[in-house]
Amino acid sequence: MLTKQDLMSLDLTEEAAELVAEALRSEGERTRSEEALRVQLSEALRELGAAEDAVPLLLDRIEGAQTEGGRVTNIEELAAPLREAYPSLFEQPDRLCPPAQQLPPLRRADLARMSAEEINADWPRVKALLAGA
Repeated sequence: MLTKQDLMSLDLTEEAAELVAEALRSEGERTRSEEALRVQLSEALRELGAAEDAVPLLLDRIEGAQTEGGRVTNIEELAAPLREAYPSLFEQPDRLCPPAQQLPPLRRADLARMSAEEINADWPRVKALLAGA
């Protein structure tokens, strides 16, 4: 970021340097505000079921976000036309697979009885057993 002294070295008058500095500060604030809005909209789209890879595409098509207190107030209204235009980008299952069943840790005796195929199929537990040895 340019300082006031940097601007003064450009042979600008003090008043012009102050105007340029203020413009740069305003631009930085606007950029931070826009980025915060994009992050907020991204999170909202994910919560509405948008596919992770589709979020940047959907963000580029959102216009007219209304904010209050720094929060988007009309996300449902913004997402409705996107859902109609791109329904497959919102068709996300609630859960990709059932929760994993927690199995007890293997014992050396269990490992001794396992075939190579069983060891490969249960590699995370075998690896945990060997790492603890």
